[in-house]
Amino acid sequence: MFCISLFAHCTTVTLRPGIEAVVTDSVTNTCLSAVQIESPGGVVYGLSDTQGRFAIPPVTQRRISWPGDEPGKAGPDGRVVLLKKNGYFIDTIDVNVYGAQHTGSVVHTDTIRLKPMPI
Repeated sequence: MFCISLFAHCTTVTLRPGIEAVVTDSVTNTCLSAVQIESPGGVVYGLSDTQGRFAIPPVTQRRISWPGDEPGKAGPDGRVVLLKKNGYFIDTIDVNVYGAQHTGSVVHTDTIRLKPMPI
C-alpha cells in the first residue's frame, strides 16, 4: 500500500520589488514634482513629491504552493515602471539595471534624470 502525502502551504511571492527614487531635470538638475509613475499597462502608482521623491510598494501575490511548483514570475513588463511628465520624454526603470540597490523587497535607484523635450 502506497501513501502519498502532499503538503500545500500559502506563500506570498514578490512579483516586483518596491521602488524608491528621486526624479530630476537632466539639464537643470532641479527636482521634478508631479512626475506620474505607472506600469506599462497604464496602472498609475502615484506622483513624485515636491522634492522629486517617490516610493511605490512591491507587487506581491498570495497563492497556495504545492511541492514542485515554480515560484511566481512577473509578466514581461512586470519589472518595468514608466515615468511621465508633460514636456519631458518618457523614461523607464527596470529594477534589474545597473545602479539599483536591493534592500529587502525595495529597490533604491540612482537619481533618474528626465530629458526635456525641445520647444
